[in-house]
Amino acid sequence: MKNVPSWDLSDLYKSINDHKITTDKKWVVAKTKSFIKNYKGKVSKNDALLAIGLYEEIINKLSILSGYSHLVFTTNTNNTDVSKFFQNVTEFETEIASELIWFELELVKVKGIKNLKEYKHFISNLLIQSKYKLDEKNEVIINEKNQTGKDAFIKLYEKITSNEKYDGKTNSEISSMFSYDKNRNNRKKAGRIISKTIDKNIDNYTHIINTLLLDRKVANKLRGFKYPEQSTFINYEVTKDMVTNMSNVVVKNHDICRKYYQAKSVLTKNKLFEWDRYNSIYPDLKVNYPWDDTKKIVLDSFYNFSPKTHSIASKFFDNSWIDAKTKIGKQSGAYCSYISNTTHPYIFMNATGDISDVTTLAHEMGHAIHGYLSTGNNLFEYHPSTATAEIASVFAESLVFDKIYEETKDKKVKLNLLGNRLQNSFATVFRQNAFYLFEKRIYEERVKNGELSKDQISNFYQEYLQPMFGSSLKLTDNHKNYWTLISHFYHYNFYVFTYAFGELLAMSLYAIYKKDGTNFADRYIKALSLGGSKTPEEITKSMGVDITKPDFWQSGVDLINEEVNEFIRLSKEI
Repeated sequence: MKNVPSWDLSDLYKSINDHKITTDKKWVVAKTKSFIKNYKGKVSKNDALLAIGLYEEIINKLSILSGYSHLVFTTNTNNTDVSKFFQNVTEFETEIASELIWFELELVKVKGIKNLKEYKHFISNLLIQSKYKLDEKNEVIINEKNQTGKDAFIKLYEKITSNEKYDGKTNSEISSMFSYDKNRNNRKKAGRIISKTIDKNIDNYTHIINTLLLDRKVANKLRGFKYPEQSTFINYEVTKDMVTNMSNVVVKNHDICRKYYQAKSVLTKNKLFEWDRYNSIYPDLKVNYPWDDTKKIVLDSFYNFSPKTHSIASKFFDNSWIDAKTKIGKQSGAYCSYISNTTHPYIFMNATGDISDVTTLAHEMGHAIHGYLSTGNNLFEYHPSTATAEIASVFAESLVFDKIYEETKDKKVKLNLLGNRLQNSFATVFRQNAFYLFEKRIYEERVKNGELSKDQISNFYQEYLQPMFGSSLKLTDNHKNYWTLISHFYHYNFYVFTYAFGELLAMSLYAIYKKDGTNFADRYIKALSLGGSKTPEEITKSMGVDITKPDFWQSGVDLINEEVNEFIRLSKEI
């Protein structure tokens, strides 16, 4: 494709050999030594504010170094020099972090520290998390051992998956066939190729996931967490009841997903399998989306919502803060990296010329705008809770979808659009909820019964993924090992629930926007600007939503049901 951008990282460093990297490392070392000398064992209420500010400066510089190394690595995982650079920065960051572990442990013991308003939310979180911290010596040991423990296994997983070839294709390229190859036999073949390729390394994947599950078990025991997801819920500032309510509502509404796929089966006159989950109803009507068109749709959608969001989004194109070219050695998927409150976010994706480019760019641009708006907060209150981070991304996708759908006149094209949107919603809400339940299950089994076999894990995966489809779509045995490609199981602990959480939350907010118009836009922008300075409950309440109510989640699912009914209604007019 023409004009697909690669990012310009010169705002951070010119290259991995930039002399400024060495200079910044020396600065961090010197500042750390000075900080330790002046404050270790001496932090008091009178100098706490100054100490936190100095601590923030050090962590900020580390965040920039670390963020840059990660951006470079994810676009060049097959480059030996880049890999070495990434590892060196990771080790450096770990070393400095170990030397500074004492500060937060001492800070929470300072009398009256909770009344320090400049970092109020940061300190409040520290006080909660301090209940599960070990002493400095043991925290340092854990931090340093992670380099040769879980962090090393995660990096090994990244290297295996990033350089895997699927019959000459990257993971992104062959996975996109499930959505955009109009030939059903090709999609079926792609599924077999993926499964066959996975099988070559499935023993490695199984060993890695077992090791990481054991690491979680040991860490939870050492820290005294009462249940496996507790550390994640504390970090994301949500309660167990919130997540349980959400998850239960999704499971109770599997019939919505089944109703859609039954309708799709009738329309396509096929019994459906996993290679039929994401393809269009009318594949011959596929529309190509050159990068310039993708860019215009996204920018116009933001402008219609709010000129301010349009202005921010334009900066990412004008300043090359987006990397969208596909290539061997580049990781699959997409993300938005916030780096630091003193810089700006970067967008990573793999453009293939189909409609997913539009929705993916909108999704990541939503994150990017959120991060850009949040830069007015201090570093420790910059990143929003992961539980609310998906609000902006899903909301942005809705803006783009409405624009495209409203401007489309052909009913078959509209049916394709609505079907694709629903399939994405099912993947985000129902599928990710199944991922969450699957992850809970394999953790519980690992704790109770020891190391899991590849067949056990694969069977559990199928057990939790099939129910959302019922008899409307069959997941074959080839699908069982697809768990190996879900990177979140390796990188994070129980992170996947946030997708369903954020999707349903954002859909409810979008319904409010459609009623209130520009009045809501102002509240929305203000709420995003809070970053991580408030709890998810406080932030969502400012937009008119109470996520503590058990019936709240049903309202989000009801919106999906309305779209399914619209899909069925429209299908009868074809």
